[in-house]
Amino acid sequence: MAIRKQRQASRPKQCPRVYIAARYARYKEMQGVAQTLRDAGFEVTSGWIGGNHEPIDKATDEGSHDMACRLIAREDLRDLSRANILLFIGDDPGPYHGGGRWFEMGYAYAMQPDIQICCVGQREIIFQYLPAIRMFDTLDDFISENAP
Repeated sequence: MAIRKQRQASRPKQCPRVYIAARYARYKEMQGVAQTLRDAGFEVTSGWIGGNHEPIDKATDEGSHDMACRLIAREDLRDLSRANILLFIGDDPGPYHGGGRWFEMGYAYAMQPDIQICCVGQREIIFQYLPAIRMFDTLDDFISENAP
C-alpha cells in the first residue's frame, strides 16, 4: 500500500481529461461547457459535441442508419475511454430525452477506478446516489474542486 502511494505521489499531475455526457440535443450548449473546461485547464475528449452525429438523421435506409449508429457509438466509447473524468450534465426531471448519457455513465462506472464520475445538476436516477458518484450543483463547483 505504501509503495502504491509513493508511486502515485512521484507521478507528475496529469491534465484532467473530461468526457462530457449530456443529451445530444444540447451539443451546442456543451460546446460552451467544453470551452469553459478548457479555459480552466481541462482536456475535453467528447467528440460528439461537434454536432457530427447528424448522419444518423440523414440515413436513407435501415442498413446505413444501423451502420452510422454503430460507428458513432464506437467513437463515443473511444472518447470516453480516453477520459479520467466523466462529467454528466443532467436535465430537469421530466419526459424521457434519450439514453446515451446513461449508458456512458454505466460504462464509466464499470471502468472504475480508472475514471471518476461527476454529475452536475439534480439527481435523476437512483444510481446517482451511489458513493462513487460525485454530485455538483454547478459547473463552477465542479471546476473549483477538480481544476489542475
